[in-house]
Amino acid sequence: VCLLPLPLLRCSSQGPSLLPASLVAIGSSSWRRQARESGSQLSFWQGHSGVRGGCVGGWQVGAGALCLWLTRGLSPTAIHGNPLTNFYQLSLDVLALCQLNGRLSPANASALLSPDHKKYYLGGQFSVDTAAVAVLAQICLQTRGQPLPPKVHKKIRQNVQWLVDKILAKKRRDGVIGNIYSTGLAMQALSVSSSYLKPGAWNCLQTLHKVLDEIPQGTFKNPMAASQILPSLENRTYLDVSRLNCSMDPDNLPLSTARPAPPTSRPPSISVTYTVADGVNNTFNDSISVTVPQGSVFFKVMEVAQDKDPSKFSFTYTQSSWGPYITSVQGLQADNNQRTYWQLLSDGIPLSQGAGDYVVSNSERLEVKFSVY
Repeated sequence: VCLLPLPLLRCSSQGPSLLPASLVAIGSSSWRRQARESGSQLSFWQGHSGVRGGCVGGWQVGAGALCLWLTRGLSPTAIHGNPLTNFYQLSLDVLALCQLNGRLSPANASALLSPDHKKYYLGGQFSVDTAAVAVLAQICLQTRGQPLPPKVHKKIRQNVQWLVDKILAKKRRDGVIGNIYSTGLAMQALSVSSSYLKPGAWNCLQTLHKVLDEIPQGTFKNPMAASQILPSLENRTYLDVSRLNCSMDPDNLPLSTARPAPPTSRPPSISVTYTVADGVNNTFNDSISVTVPQGSVFFKVMEVAQDKDPSKFSFTYTQSSWGPYITSVQGLQADNNQRTYWQLLSDGIPLSQGAGDYVVSNSERLEVKFSVY
């Protein structure tokens, strides 16, 4: 148990907790409201699998329909041996089925989420996000009140121990786990895994302080980023979803109506180098110099480059909970079955933010690279 020397703020064996009065005190009430306005009701339902289906206009999505859809997602494809989606989403599916008490074999689920480089590594880097959701899913299987066969119980414990150890290995000196955007899920996973942690293995207080320091800087302005941090600040995790009652929510949080004042002058322009490359088949590698207003995001650079030379820099995208997700460049399509995607890089370093959030800097070298995960 670790306690802050501040009233109303604590970090316990159940995970860190920040009570509403303290949220107001640190000036983050607007951030908390933004997460709520985005539809992330205490933010316990994830965009892809909905974890519980969520509340839409006062009604809840039927559990039966969601279970059917998720069960299909849990069926591995005959081609390539991969699930219909990636293992981060697969872990969310297991968590959702567990929360709904849906048709789910713990033995099959534990096998699907067992340690494997192919499942938990992305571009050679361990994915803290995927591991954290897999931990939550398997802790749910352990604690949902249905006894597990001894072999399955042992398998889940082995899985969770391996995942927890890997997550802990990604701790940084400043308390971040993986990167700042994976820290929220990691906090949730570690807070429900106390029996897998050695004494002193995780300084939850340090991690909590780091998160609180980042909130006023706008680090979690993306609603999905906020949704992963907020549960821990409310002393909850995604495992609490099944206890939520949408009909009991008064939905009376005041909405902000203030609009930002229009700029009095045009921002200065900056120049960046933008490259698109096929890093899998090596069929193209094209670069262009792009000028955009200061404060522009990566996606703006892509749009300007496409307008200047669509034959080389055309792209397609879909809107996701995290913002625009790049699906193709020059007609080359990302494919889950082939485990390919479009990776965003700056000066050769993979970005932890998406194209719609990452703000570019003058003279930066940006790249969208076709890669394998």
